[in-house]
Amino acid sequence: YFLVTDLLILESNQYIRVNPNPFINKLNIDFSISGYQKINVELISLFTGLKVFQKNNIFTGSQLQIDNISLGTYILRAYTTDGKVSYQFKLIKL
Repeated sequence: YFLVTDLLILESNQYIRVNPNPFINKLNIDFSISGYQKINVELISLFTGLKVFQKNNIFTGSQLQIDNISLGTYILRAYTTDGKVSYQFKLIKL
């Protein structure tokens, strides 16, 4: 079981969900966006401003293994390849 801590409702029946937050080594990404089956994600450190993780073409229900970054606060940017959909989430790595 996972506690949903970030849920962004875009329009009716469209959403992006990221959990858990705070996370240790893994993040789960679920989404439903009309016209898109895949999204890209990147993780940016709030401390340095540098991109520390990126994964392209992920499907809903994907689990991201993120265990080689430092503890801290990050921005997760989820976006489509054409750039029409782009949202950010604030996450904490423990």
